[in-house]
Amino acid sequence: MEISSILYGIAIILLIPVLKKIIKWRQFVNTVNKIPGPKSYPLIGTMWEFQGLKRENLFDVQIERMKKYRKDGLYRDWIVGKPEIRLLKAEFIEKVLTSNTNIKKSEFYELEIKKWLGNGLIISSGEKWHTHRKILTPTFHFSILEGFCDVFAEKCQIMIEKLMPFAGTGKTIDIFGYLNHCALDIICETAMGIQMNAQETGESDYIKAVAEISTVGARRFLNPLYHYNWIFSLTSYGARSRKALHTLHSFTDKVIQERKEMRKKISLNKNDSTEGWEDIGKKRRKAFLDLVLDETEKRPFFTDKDIREEVDTFMFAGHDTTTVSAAFALYLIGLHPDVQEKLYEEQMSIFDDSRELPTHKTLSEMKYMDRVMKECIRVYPTVLSVSRNVIEEFEVGGYKIPKGANVSIGIYHVTRDERYFPDPERFELQKKRFETYKGIYRDWVVGTPEIRLQRPEYVEKVITSTTNISKGQFYNLEFKKWLDNGLITSTGETWHTHRKILTPAFHFSILEGFCEIFSEKCQIMIKKIEDNTVWRDEEQYSDVIDVYQYVNHCALDIICETAMGIQMKAQETGENEYLKAVAEMSVVASKRFLNPLYHYNWIFSLSSYGARSRKALASIHSFTDKVIKERQELRKSNISHENKENIDDVGRKRRKAFLDLLLDESEKNPSFTHKDIRDEVNTFMFAGHDTTTVAATFALYLIGLHPDVQERLYEEQKDIFGDSQDFPTLTTLREMKYMDRVIKESLRIFPPILSVSRTVTEEFEVNEYKIPKGTNVSLNIYGCSRDTESFPEPGKFKRKKKQIDLNC
Repeated sequence: MEISSILYGIAIILLIPVLKKIIKWRQFVNTVNKIPGPKSYPLIGTMWEFQGLKRENLFDVQIERMKKYRKDGLYRDWIVGKPEIRLLKAEFIEKVLTSNTNIKKSEFYELEIKKWLGNGLIISSGEKWHTHRKILTPTFHFSILEGFCDVFAEKCQIMIEKLMPFAGTGKTIDIFGYLNHCALDIICETAMGIQMNAQETGESDYIKAVAEISTVGARRFLNPLYHYNWIFSLTSYGARSRKALHTLHSFTDKVIQERKEMRKKISLNKNDSTEGWEDIGKKRRKAFLDLVLDETEKRPFFTDKDIREEVDTFMFAGHDTTTVSAAFALYLIGLHPDVQEKLYEEQMSIFDDSRELPTHKTLSEMKYMDRVMKECIRVYPTVLSVSRNVIEEFEVGGYKIPKGANVSIGIYHVTRDERYFPDPERFELQKKRFETYKGIYRDWVVGTPEIRLQRPEYVEKVITSTTNISKGQFYNLEFKKWLDNGLITSTGETWHTHRKILTPAFHFSILEGFCEIFSEKCQIMIKKIEDNTVWRDEEQYSDVIDVYQYVNHCALDIICETAMGIQMKAQETGENEYLKAVAEMSVVASKRFLNPLYHYNWIFSLSSYGARSRKALASIHSFTDKVIKERQELRKSNISHENKENIDDVGRKRRKAFLDLLLDESEKNPSFTHKDIRDEVNTFMFAGHDTTTVAATFALYLIGLHPDVQERLYEEQKDIFGDSQDFPTLTTLREMKYMDRVIKESLRIFPPILSVSRTVTEEFEVNEYKIPKGTNVSLNIYGCSRDTESFPEPGKFKRKKKQIDLNC
C-alpha cells in the first residue's frame, strides 16, 4: 500500500509540469483561434487548400484569403502546429516593424533559407544583426553607389546588345533570364570586386541553383511532412536541396577566394593604405566584400563563416530582388504605350542625341522614371512578405498576438489596401496632390472649403495681405482651448496689442544675454546623452538612442529660464508632465482634425479623445499657472530694487524675461488680465520649446546622414575655438557661417511647422483662380520648400553657399 502511494505521488509530481504545459498550450491555442482564419485540421493545419495545386496557382489561395479577411486586417494560419498571424493593414504592421522586442526572425526561415544564408542579415537577429549591420552600413552610402554608375551602365549596355537581335522580329522572349545575368554581373563587380561575365558566358550554375532552391523551399513550406528535417532529408527534394546548396556555397567560396587573391596582389604593388585601392581598375571604390574582409583582419570574432553568410546574403538579395523589380517594371511599361512614350521623351530631353552612358547626375533628373519605378514596386513588390517571431505579446485590431506565434507582414497585401489606393490593381502614375495641382488645390473639410497653396508666390499674397489676417477656423478645434487668445490664435486688435507688448522680448540684445544659459543647458544635455550611451570601445558606441527626448527637455529648461525667469531643471528630474501633456494634445488634435464627426464639439466632448483633451489641458494650464505664480513671487522678493529693468533674474544681471514684460503690463493696464498673461505664456512655452526641439532633432538627423557635413562643422568649431573650452557667445555664434547654412537648409527640408491657415475676409486671386471670402487657405510651408522651380532637387540636402542663400 505504501509503495503504491509513493508511486502515485511520484506520478503526480511528474505529471504536474506536463499538465502545466498542456494548459499553457491550450490557452495559447485559444488565444490564437480568436483571430479569424480558415478552417484548420490536425497536422495539416490550414494548408489543405494548397495541396495538389500547381506552383503558378499557389498564390491565388493567398489572394482569396486576403480578400476574405481584408476588413479584419489580419487572419491566422496553422502550419504544422505553429500559428502564423498574417497582418494586412499598415497600422498593424507598424506595430511589429517599430517594436524593439519583436525583432526575431520567424522559425519558418530555418527550413531552407537558414541552411543557405546561415546568420546573414536576412536571418540573424539581436546582437549579431546589430554588429553585422554596423559593419556593413558604409556599403550602403550614396557616394558608393555613385561611384558604380558606370558599371551599371556598362552591364546594361551588354544586356541591350544581347536583346537587339530580337528587336523588330515580333518574337516573344523571356526577359527574366537576361535581367538575371545582368544583375549577377553588376552585384559581383560592384559589391564583390570581381568580374563574373555571366552575360558573355551564358548559362550560370549559380542562377540555376538559386531557382532550384527557391522551388525546393516553396515545396517544403507547403508540405507539412517536409517540415520535419529527417523526413525531408530522405526525399528527392532533400537531395535536390543538398545539391543546390553545394553549388551556391561553392560559388560564394570561389568569389571570396578570388577577391582575397586580388587583395594580395594589390597589397604587393602598393605601399599605401587599402583605402586608395583601384577596385577593378577604377579609382576609389570600396567593394562590399573588401569591407567584410577588412573587418576579419581587425576583429578575430568575425570568422570565415561570417564572411560567407554575408556574401551569400548579399549575392542573393542583391541580384534576385533587382531582377524581379526590373522584370515586372518592363512588363508594366510594355502594357502601357503612353508610359513608354513619356519615358522616351524624358530620356530625349536629358540626353538628346548624345550616346553617353547615364551618370548619377542624369539619373537624378529622371523624375518620371522614378515615379514609374516606385509604382511598379507598389504593384509588384519584390518581396511579398516577411515574418517575425513574437517575443512579447501585443494587440492589434482588438486581437491578442501571443508570445510564440509567428507574424507575417503582408507587403503585397498592404500595397493593395483600398483606403490608400482606391484602385489598387491600376498602374497609377499621378504625382502627389501638391505636385499634380500646380501649387494650388482645394479640399472640403466638414462642409468648409480649404484652399491649399504651395507655391511661394501664392503664399506671399496671403502673408503680405493686411486684410486676410484672421486665423483659420480649424485653429478653434483644440488650439483655441489650449492657447485661447495667444499670438498664434488671436487676430485683429488683440493680436496687435499683445504683439506690441511683447516686441521687446524678441530683441537681439535680449538673446545675447541668454547665450550662457543656452550653453549651460546644452552642456547638461550632452552629459545626459554621454551617460546613457553604451560605449563598446573608445571610438564606437553600440546603441541607438532617441535624441528627441533629450532635446525636448533641454528646450523646456531653456525657455523656462530665459523667457519665464524660473529654473525648471527638466533635464535633471527626468519625466515631465507638461511635455507628456503637450504630446497628448498633439495626438488628440490630429485625431480630431481627421475625424469629421469630432469637428462637432458635443460629439467630441463625449468621446474618449474629449476626455483625454480635458485631462491634458488641465495639466498644461496647471503648469503655466505655476510658472506665472513662481515668477510673481520672485518679483516680490526683488521689489526693493528701484529700477525693475535691472532685476537680477536667476542671479544674472540685466535680463528682462518675457514673462516680466507681461506682468509689468498687467500692473500698468488693468484690462490686461491674468487670463491674457496665461494665454501668452501657454503660447510662448509651446511654440518656444516644441519648434526648437523639432528643428534641432531634424538638423541632427540630417547631419548624421552626411559625414562630410559633420567633418566640416567640426573643422569650423576647431577654427573658432581651438582647444578652448569656453562656451559660445553671440560673437562666436556669428562666426559659424557653415553651421548657419546647414541649419537653414535643414529647416527648408524639414520645417518645424508644416503649414499655417488663414480665413479669407477679402476675395483675392491666384493663378487665375478666385479665392472667395469665407474660405480657409492653408499655406503649405513644406510644399513650398519642395517647389521644384525654386529648388531643382528639393529632397537633396545642399550646403553650397549659393543654394543656401537662395533658399533663405
